[in-house]
Amino acid sequence: MRILLADDHHLVREAIASYLTRAVPGIICVKAADFQQVRSGWETAARNRSDAVRIAMLQGMSGL
Repeated sequence: MRILLADDHHLVREAIASYLTRAVPGIICVKAADFQQVRSGWETAARNRSDAVRIAMLQGMSGL
């Protein structure tokens, strides 16, 4: 499973990615700090026909 993890705080991205890689065998966490990186990661996943789950917590936005 591939996860696109987006948060504008570096430590939050790293902590969530670290937890997920220990908790879910074989998971791949692609990290993004802003909308441009999210868009790029999402487009790459679509080109590779990867399944992706988005977790977005960017400034001015909230959600899980």
